[in-house]
Amino acid sequence: KILELFSDYSNYDCIISAEKYDPTAIKWFKRTYYDPNEVREIYPEFKQPDYTFNGGQIVYRQKLLSVDEIADFFNVDYFPYWRDDSKINLPCLDQSLLNIILPLKESKKEISIKKISFMAWPHNIKKEDYSIQKLKTGELKTLLHWAGLIRTPYLRAMHCHHVLLFYRKYYYSKVPLGWIIIILDDIQSAILYFVTQGIARVKNLLPKNIKTYLKGTNLFNY
Repeated sequence: KILELFSDYSNYDCIISAEKYDPTAIKWFKRTYYDPNEVREIYPEFKQPDYTFNGGQIVYRQKLLSVDEIADFFNVDYFPYWRDDSKINLPCLDQSLLNIILPLKESKKEISIKKISFMAWPHNIKKEDYSIQKLKTGELKTLLHWAGLIRTPYLRAMHCHHVLLFYRKYYYSKVPLGWIIIILDDIQSAILYFVTQGIARVKNLLPKNIKTYLKGTNLFNY
């Protein structure tokens, strides 16, 4: 259903799910996207936009970027492709680079970008607002993005887990004896999750000098 949303903006070169950010959170911004001062050293004309977008939620036309435009950061011919000698630190690689290059090209009127909201963070979603019934009827036109949140094979520990459990159940309904696989998966993942959670709590209770000593051992490396 979300593809129907994109079809309304087919005249744009690129569609992103734009998010406003706190301009005072400078350390977080540099850690997640880029250092604006570094960018301006390479691109003096760069003006930091008042939005960011996640690199996993983007729709764009073919040939939106040329090889020459990313050559200082990405070598298409040799692995590993991301260059170590880049003059701009890209903490999230493609996400960081796209948040620099695309707004820059838009400011030069080389491309057009449609900024809408089609991505949601699961920890901000209420179950009743993202119900399975709404999911089945196609009423929802939002992509859930779990990156940066709790991610574990034990799905019940994750935000908005009712959505994940629904799709898992549907998938295994097509697999012979899929219901047995679900039960076994729940048991195994639950044991692993609660054991690792317990170990993490024990580690937090240990004195700092003991933590330092154990850091080089394999005792608590889970």
